[in-house]
Amino acid sequence: MTEILVLEGGFNEEHKVSLTTAKEVKKILKKNNIKYRSLIVHPRIFENEIGKYSNKLICFNALHGTFGE
Repeated sequence: MTEILVLEGGFNEEHKVSLTTAKEVKKILKKNNIKYRSLIVHPRIFENEIGKYSNKLICFNALHGTFGE
């Protein structure tokens, strides 16, 4: 089964909104027995962090604001 990578957080005024969105998404994934991982995104380290995950993961973008949308 494929895993989902939930991108959350960000580094702007929408940070808290993104965390709330991600929390709801993860709740639904868990309820449906879908495996997921979570990455709290910060622009300065994003490239290094995202490289740690497999290309086989499906990415769900829960980011809001300029960096995510």
